[in-house]
Amino acid sequence: MKKWMVLALCLALAGCAHQAKPEEKTTVSPGFPAETVPLDGDTSDPGGNYEICLRGHSEGITSGGLYPTQRVQIVDINTGEAKWEGLGGYRICARWSPDGRYVALSRMGRAWESITVVETETFREVDVTLPGGGSFPEYAFVEDMAWAKGTRNMEAGSLRFTLNPRSEEEEVREYRFYPDYHSGVLEGQTFAQTAEILGEYDFDHDGVLETARVETVWDPDEADSVFLYELRLSEDGEWLWGDDAHLAHAGYNAIFACGAEGKDYLLRYHPGMGMGYADYSYQLFSLNEVGEEVILKENGVEFDVNFYDPLQGNFDPAAISAFLQDVYGYLEHGTILLSTEGGVLATGGTGADFFRENDFFGLPEDESLWEQVLGDYADTARAEQAKLRG
Repeated sequence: MKKWMVLALCLALAGCAHQAKPEEKTTVSPGFPAETVPLDGDTSDPGGNYEICLRGHSEGITSGGLYPTQRVQIVDINTGEAKWEGLGGYRICARWSPDGRYVALSRMGRAWESITVVETETFREVDVTLPGGGSFPEYAFVEDMAWAKGTRNMEAGSLRFTLNPRSEEEEVREYRFYPDYHSGVLEGQTFAQTAEILGEYDFDHDGVLETARVETVWDPDEADSVFLYELRLSEDGEWLWGDDAHLAHAGYNAIFACGAEGKDYLLRYHPGMGMGYADYSYQLFSLNEVGEEVILKENGVEFDVNFYDPLQGNFDPAAISAFLQDVYGYLEHGTILLSTEGGVLATGGTGADFFRENDFFGLPEDESLWEQVLGDYADTARAEQAKLRG
């Protein structure tokens, strides 16, 4: 499978096969009586440019007492022009992406259901498949469908949907579809998804708790094929905020729940180190009512531990110690929500344990000694290199 995202671990985009929909012989009557199949979901896009219209109905076979819609259209509100048209069904659900770039349409027959994603610049379409490109099996109906906003590394949003169990032995199956439009071609790939509930917090300080959960997005057709981990916060069932993490070095991330000023805060901490050059930083933030990050405090320090190099750069024990004590003050009583630092997934542990496990210098419990320990580390490294150089 070809790699298709910017980060090193991201998987390949395979073109989604067209999903055949069985035809039913029916009698088409003009017009569309409102008491037949209603539209579930979003009538128009966020920008108010297009609306979903149901045209005609069939009076052949009913399902649940409903006649199926004959056609579904995406209509330009200003001109009345139908920009896209497809077959209808016994149930029609429309979900627009937050930026209005895509609309997902689920259409149900008597024994099948399909999801089609339409891109609203060129109105090209792609049928959503299961991981590996297979179509939805018979009697596998869509129970839930919603767009998730993008995150820092995954700027494009994704379509989340679940399929109902077809027997008592099966569980509800969750999936994530990532559309990809480039050079006039609309493609996409579907991954399986599992989730772990972590707890409840009030990161937007509105008195209503948000549910924190970590979702694992993976390809069941490939071994060790985790695409990404995503921390997701929802309030009253609605998506509020998310951030992602990857097992590859370029995608390391660590997010904690911390307390400050008597309130819940999120802490993003990255003790980055590569080729002996360190860039440690953190951001302590809350969320506003629409899920935007509101920074309370941020800090960082850079240093170089390449003491074998005669041109070795900055290593300031006082500055490094001050930063580490600063961030440890939040981590000490914090909880890991999601971390992939070191290429290892961690959820639910303590911030203090995380700090110790990622402590490059082996600092003692007594914080007052940290600056001295860091200074001794630098002096020892310089002396050893001086001996080696003769």
